[in-house]
Amino acid sequence: MLSYAKLKNKPRILQSLTGISVAEFEAIVPSFEAAWQDYIYKQFIEGSERKREYGGGRKAEL
Repeated sequence: MLSYAKLKNKPRILQSLTGISVAEFEAIVPSFEAAWQDYIYKQFIEGSERKREYGGGRKAEL
């Protein structure tokens, strides 16, 4: 599976997939991370009553 940890050492592939360089990608990560955390909080923590805790349940198998 592709991950940033693997792709950051292969800048040509990262740029082919995203259209931006490693430095540009690292510059935008904090804003996306903040937006993701905000989404998770609003959707799952503040959202409607849940039957299980966030992250509970069986883990997916690939």
